[in-house]
Amino acid sequence: MKRIESITKSPVYSHFSETLTGVNTIRAFSCMKEFIIKNDDNADINNSCNLAMIISNRWLSIRLELIANFIVFFAAIFAVIYRQKMDSSAVGLIITYALNTTQNLNYLVRSSTDIETKLVTTSIDYGCN
Repeated sequence: MKRIESITKSPVYSHFSETLTGVNTIRAFSCMKEFIIKNDDNADINNSCNLAMIISNRWLSIRLELIANFIVFFAAIFAVIYRQKMDSSAVGLIITYALNTTQNLNYLVRSSTDIETKLVTTSIDYGCN
């Protein structure tokens, strides 16, 4: 998603740069409307790719929170089922570790996707395939 978003961002910048360079010629031939439409089209394509990337991040976030809530839920169920054999400090420790595990899971997934995004962005910036 990041690669597609980065690829669609390039025409926006290049068209804007070309427009600034040739603004006198554009005004001389009264072609402002065409350049505005082309700029809007490029921005729309880029924004739709950006929106898709945001949606996929939200999808990932919802799934991670769901998994995290299940981990905490099952830890609490386990503590309730074995309440006769466990004392309150052990139950607190189990719930605390379950909450820490979910935070670590979120951090791990977010870090790995961030690293992958930075690698894709870096390879695009340097012209690598």
